[in-house]
Amino acid sequence: MDRILGGIYVGSYQPLAVGVDLKGKYKITHILSVIKGELPDGLKKQYTVKQIEIDDEETTNILDFLNETNKFINEALYPKVSEPKVVEKTDESKKKSNGHRGAILIHCSQGVSRSVAFTIAYLMYKYKLSLQNSLYAVQRKRSIAQPNIGFMQQLKIYEDALQHNDYIIDKIDLNAEQAYRDWIFKNSMDDEEARNKFLSNNESYAAVAVNQNQHNPKEGEKLTQLRCKKCRQELALSTSFIPHEIPDEGSRQSNFVTTSGYSNRIIGIERASNFCSHIFVEPLNWMKEELQGKGELLGKLNCPNSRCGTKVGTYSWKGSRCSCGRWVVPAISLQTAKVDEVFISTHSNFEQIKRQATIIE
Repeated sequence: MDRILGGIYVGSYQPLAVGVDLKGKYKITHILSVIKGELPDGLKKQYTVKQIEIDDEETTNILDFLNETNKFINEALYPKVSEPKVVEKTDESKKKSNGHRGAILIHCSQGVSRSVAFTIAYLMYKYKLSLQNSLYAVQRKRSIAQPNIGFMQQLKIYEDALQHNDYIIDKIDLNAEQAYRDWIFKNSMDDEEARNKFLSNNESYAAVAVNQNQHNPKEGEKLTQLRCKKCRQELALSTSFIPHEIPDEGSRQSNFVTTSGYSNRIIGIERASNFCSHIFVEPLNWMKEELQGKGELLGKLNCPNSRCGTKVGTYSWKGSRCSCGRWVVPAISLQTAKVDEVFISTHSNFEQIKRQATIIE
C-alpha cells in the first residue's frame, strides 16, 4: 500500500484481507473498493465504503462511474467540519478548518490497474493534471501502477470531458462527447448480450436533424448532413460520423489480396483506393426497426422514405472493409455514391471522404 498524494493511498486487497488497522495506522476513514465479490465482514462498520464491482478488462466501462467516485474521494479527503453556529470563526480557526483533511484507500485486487485508473481520474479532476502527468504521479510512488489499455483510452476521453466543462463534473454530459459515444458503440458490439442491450436503448440512436441533435459542434467547426441522393431524405449529421484513417502505403490493409478458394495461395493483389466509398456512422434513429427488430449480424440499410427505399448502406457487427482498405469494427456505413453532403451550419470532419459538398443557399 502506497501513499500517492496527501491522504490518497493506493493498494491491493491484502491489507483488508489481513485486517490492517487502516484508521489507526494511516487515519484512513474511507475506502473505494474497485473489485468484485464480498468484502470482509464488518468493514462498513469501521469505514465509509463505496464498492465498484467491475472486472479488469479492456472493454469494461469505467467512464460511467468516474464522476461519482471523484465526488466520493473528494468528500473523504475534504470532509465538512461542523462548527457551532454561536461560535464566530476567528482567522486562526478558519485556517485550521480549511486545512482539515481525511484519508482514503483506493484498492483493487493487486493495486495495479483498476484502483490506479480511478486514482488518475481524481488527480485529473482535482489538480487539473494531464493524463500522463497523473499516471506519472502515481507511478512515482507505486512503480507497478499501470491501467490496462482500455482504461487508458477511457481516461483520455474523461480528460477531454473535464477540459470541455472547466473541470466541473456536474456539468459533464458524457453523451455529448463524441469520443465517449464512439467508445461505447465499439465496445458493445462484440458480446451479443451487450449488443442487444445497447441496441434496445433508444438513447443509443443518434438524431439526423439539427433541431433534434443534442451533440453540438465545437466552435469553429462546420456541421454537415448526409441526404439520400435520390429523394433528399435526411440520413445523418456529421456529429454521428465515426472517422477512420486511410492505411499507410505498405501496411497489410493497403491491399486487397485474393487467394485460391481451396488454399492460401495468392492469386491476385489489388491496391486499395485512396477514396473512401463508405461513411461509417453511429446507429441512427431511422435504423431502429432494422437493428432492434431483426437481430441479424449483417444486413442492408434502405432509405427511410417509404416512397424511396433505395439501398443507401449496410451494417455488419463483425466489421467490413472500406475501399481504402481500412477494416472497421463494428461497421454501420452509408455509401458515398448514394448520398449527398450539405453544409447546414459550422462543423465538418468530412474532408476524409474527399467529395465535393453541396452548399445550402
